[in-house]
This record gives sequence, C-alpha cells and structure tokens, in this order.
Amino acid sequence: MMKKFLCFLICALMLMSLCACNRGDEAGDESSYDVFDELSVTPEEDFRVQDTESGDGVSVTYYYGGDATVVIPETIGGKTVTEVNITYFAYNQKTKEIYIPDTVKTIAASANLVTDENVSALETVHLPDTLETIERAAFKDFKNLKSINVPNGLKSMGAEAFYGCTSLESVNLPACCFTKSCWSLFAKSGLKRATIPEGVEIIPDSMFVLSKLESINIPQSVKTLDYYCLYGCPLREITLPDGLEAIDSMALAGTDIRELVIPKSVKTMEYDAIFTEKLEKVTFLGDEPAPKYADDAFDDMPDDFFEVYISKDASGFGFPRWKGHPVRYFDSDEQPLVEGDFEYVEIENGVRLTSYFGNATEIIFPSEINGRAVLEIGDYMFSGHEHIRKVVFPETLESIGRYAFDSCERLTAAEMPDSLKSINDCAFA
Repeated sequence: MMKKFLCFLICALMLMSLCACNRGDEAGDESSYDVFDELSVTPEEDFRVQDTESGDGVSVTYYYGGDATVVIPETIGGKTVTEVNITYFAYNQKTKEIYIPDTVKTIAASANLVTDENVSALETVHLPDTLETIERAAFKDFKNLKSINVPNGLKSMGAEAFYGCTSLESVNLPACCFTKSCWSLFAKSGLKRATIPEGVEIIPDSMFVLSKLESINIPQSVKTLDYYCLYGCPLREITLPDGLEAIDSMALAGTDIRELVIPKSVKTMEYDAIFTEKLEKVTFLGDEPAPKYADDAFDDMPDDFFEVYISKDASGFGFPRWKGHPVRYFDSDEQPLVEGDFEYVEIENGVRLTSYFGNATEIIFPSEINGRAVLEIGDYMFSGHEHIRKVVFPETLESIGRYAFDSCERLTAAEMPDSLKSINDCAFA
C-alpha cells in the first residue's frame, strides 16, 4: 500500500513540475506586461517625482535604491505615474533592468546628463504597449543598453533617441521613426539589422550614420534616402526599392557596397550620394538622375572610381565615358573604340579621345586615328593621373574638355596648338 502511495506521489510531483515548465514556456512567449503583476514592485519611497507639465500625473525623475531590477509602480503618492525621465537613471550605476507600467505615456529626457564618466548601466528596458512618446535623446549614449521593446503603437519619436547606444544590435522600428524630425535616431549605435515598415516614405537625415548596420530591408514605399542616412555603415549590399525617387547627399557614402543598382524611378541624385572607395559597379536602369541642388550632380567624382552600366536608350549619359567613369551598355554588345593606349568615339569630322590607359609621364597625342582627325579631348580624360609631367597636343586639336587634367599635380608643361578653340571649365584644375 505504501509503495502504491509513493508511486502516486512521485507521479503527481512530476506532473506538477511538467505543468510548471509549460507555464514558464508560455510566459516566455508573452510580453513582460503579462507578468507585470507577478513582479515585486519597487517601493514608492525609492523614487523622486514631480508633477508633469500637463498636470495629468507625475514624472519619475530619480531612483534612490540599489536594486539591479526596478519595477516602477503605477502610482506614487496617490498620483498616477504618466512619465519617466529616463536620463536620470544614468546616475544609478546599479540598475540594469527597468519595468515601466502601462500608465506611462512618455519617456522623457534631460539634455547633457549622460557623459563618458556617467554612463547608464541599464541593459534592458521594458516599455508598455500603451507608450505614446519617446523624447529627443532619451537613451542617447546609453552604451550598455542591449534590449528594449519599442511598441508598434508609438506615436512620436525624437531625434537622437538611440544615438550612441553601442550595445543595441536590434530593435523594433515603428513607422513613427521615419519622419524628418527623427534625424540621427540610431547614429553611432550598435544596430546591425533594420527592417523598415511598409508605408514609410523616407529614411531620415543621418538616421543610421556611422552605426554598425550590416543589413537593411527597404519597402517599395520609400521615396527618399535623406542626407547621410546610411553614411559609414558596413553595408555590403542593398536593394533599393523601385519607387525610390531621390538619393540625397552622402546617403550611401562610406559604406562597403561594391555593386549598386539605381532604379529607373530615381529622378534626383547628388554627386556624393554613393561616394565610397569600395564601389566597383553602378547600374542605372533609367536616365541620368538630375542634381537636386548642385549644377552638376557628379562633377566631383574621381576618375575610374567605378564602372557604369546603362541602357543604350538612356539619356543624359556619355559613352564610352561619363563624368570620367567607363560606361558600358547592359542591353547591347556595342563597345568603345580603342587605338593603342587611347579610347575614343567618332564625332562629326573627327575623333574625341575619352580615356588613356598608359602610364607615360610625357603624353604625345596623335593627330589622327584611322584617318580621322583628333579634334577633342574629352571631359575627365586624365583626371587624377598624377604621373603625367608633360603633354604635347596635336595641331588638329580644337577643344579640351571639362576637368580633363584635373588633379594632375605633376603636370608642368603643356604645348598648346594654334588650332585650339576652347578650354572648358576646370580643365587644368
């Protein structure tokens, strides 16, 4: 009888243990607020509060205790807690985790309180789904912050809210993050992955600048990549949406992108938008994008920076060089003409030289190629060729193109022919 009872007792204990484990697994799948009531709420007297400006409750402005985990109560002194000034938690180096009640509508911030000597120890912040606002620079330079659940229902996010959060590798990005007012939101952060919600139309100014971003998913709704939005990120590849219309200054500069496809929909693009030494190939699916502000969107790009692929029917581009870059057609077998170390195109009554492949320090130009007179030296033709010391032009030459010898710093002598009619902008800059 006793053996049967013991067997029954052991089975019962095992069943209870299994049920407890199942409840634990289920709880792990729920939000922190499903278990909020089970947590030990931190005593009211451990907090300093003040009335909010709106008068709807109180704002938590300081925590005096020494707990590693802090659970902020819903009411303090009989008043509802509707705001938490998170910046002041930088003064408490013991607190690593905070639970914020669903009465809180605003995460407030105070400027210039977080310094290199006064870095918040916070690693985890549990925000309520009912939260409406995260103010500017709320978590700025919280270098230890690793986890925070930003709710989808958030209504507004201030600029620089997660600036310098170097330990934060991933976070939910609600639509309110993508407005002009959200500049530098994750600048210099540890964020590695980002998924932009559908319906968003702009990635704001400097949003991910100098962050650790390695991958980003951009929806078809995005129309603008704002200034410096992805500057300096270690992105190796990116797919730009077909609806994209504008790529602003330095938007993709300084990344690790090697190949880039510019959608046909892109109408404006600044010259330095894709300025990166890693870039090897750019394919334009449409016509040449126009500059948004400058007179010439691509004037300052160095020679041979990357290969450009265009459609044979595209307008605005040069062939076989465009702004100093070698151009090829992705929908035609036509290739540029080459004679010796020179690349050229045939023009009316003669030839325009477009590129030089040699390494001579003294360039003696031919007067004709295949029976056609050499009339023009093309734009950017020798830009950046620092080894050149002297050039001798043919007596047939009529025009020297823009930036043709730009940055040829060792060039000391150039014999000009009487036939020359025009020297264009910055030819010898």
